[in-house]
Amino acid sequence: MTIYILGAGGYIGSHLLAAFLNENNEDKNIVAVDRNLEYLSGLSVKKVKMDLAQKVPDFKDGDIVYHLATKKNYPSQFDREGAFRDIFVSTKNVVEAVRNKDVFLIFGRRLP
Repeated sequence: MTIYILGAGGYIGSHLLAAFLNENNEDKNIVAVDRNLEYLSGLSVKKVKMDLAQKVPDFKDGDIVYHLATKKNYPSQFDREGAFRDIFVSTKNVVEAVRNKDVFLIFGRRLP
């Protein structure tokens, strides 16, 4: 089983990642996915730089996916194309990647 944290460099994702790393999770493979990895430097976890609007990880049966990735500093009315791309396209890509697989998907987004 692999635990993916999509948006691991963000506020919620980084706290979730820290919680997993503070627990005894030696039997779990944790993968931190973000398009900006500078916030994850120094952590002893597998890091993957990825823009989910372009590509998503290859999820396998039994994986757990926390989809927390979104663009920071909205309101979206100032960047409608960015909001559409980051929220809708990336989420559509993630959902399509887990479709017909035995994957547990958790979706969350911080409200402004």
